[in-house]
Amino acid sequence: MDIRTYDQVDPEQVLRLNLMALNYPLTPEVAAEGRRLDPRVTPEFALYAVEGGLVVGQVGMFEAPVMTREGPARAGALWAVATHPEHGRGGVARALIVEAHRRMRERGARFVTLGTSRYRVAHSLYLSLGYSDLRLLATAFSPIGGPARPGPASARPGLTASPLPSAEEHLLGVVHDQAAAGWLGFTSRPPHFANILRAWGESISAFIITDEDEEGAADRAASRAVGYALTSSTEPVVTVAEFEVVPSTDPGRAAVAIARAFPDKRLRIRAVMRDAYRQSMPAAGFEVVHPDWGTLMAASLDGTPPDEVRRLLGVDENLFNCGFFDIT
Repeated sequence: MDIRTYDQVDPEQVLRLNLMALNYPLTPEVAAEGRRLDPRVTPEFALYAVEGGLVVGQVGMFEAPVMTREGPARAGALWAVATHPEHGRGGVARALIVEAHRRMRERGARFVTLGTSRYRVAHSLYLSLGYSDLRLLATAFSPIGGPARPGPASARPGLTASPLPSAEEHLLGVVHDQAAAGWLGFTSRPPHFANILRAWGESISAFIITDEDEEGAADRAASRAVGYALTSSTEPVVTVAEFEVVPSTDPGRAAVAIARAFPDKRLRIRAVMRDAYRQSMPAAGFEVVHPDWGTLMAASLDGTPPDEVRRLLGVDENLFNCGFFDIT
């Protein structure tokens, strides 16, 4: 088995492998756009296992900065781990991941993360490779028309969620930086992160959450933006892939504002990470499932024990910042 990079293999075989294994259309055009827009992409883009001229496995590679208790560090991330159905359980994914780790380590990455589901077979593979569940995710649900039992958090209508024109999507980066200030983990990201997600095939719409109780002009202004949401819709459910609010804003109220923007839809808020978000939603009328099947896993690349990785990233003290953009 040979291990090669994206530029050394047939992109049409890559596309077919991704369609078979992940139902993901990783076309040459998607790869080119991802490389153009996403600074996390490594020189390899992805590693591929080749046997007899056939692409039989894939591991995508990102690298990005993280903030730790000891200061800035570099983290790797794996995405789109895939194996050809005729070559399953043959050690293909393991060999690719080991090689990806080696390359990331040589470039100075201290940790590596990946997002997956605990019910998948691959979860046990990752555990055997030194990964552990860094953060179990939660999901919040709201029925049609918003929360079924309005509580204290939903009583005030001051927060409003409205579609954000593409020309104003720089506000997403402004709000993210305010929300992530003082946290550990993934505290910085490119300001055009919504467009990066779209380049990878995510059909998302951006909503800005503003506080109508704040003084200011009638038009939307950065000073009145207190949160954002990235949403997608599959009838009759709207999924919130990511939402963040500034520290002075109650997450439950913000979730109610998002629900009010879709009066005829059910709402699902995925990848709820922060305890404060999860704990505020029941008071706002949302049903919260915690943990759900989702997990963000991490492994050390320099021999740091798992408990120390958690300490460095502030996970158990609820100081760890991570969003949908960061869960690969």
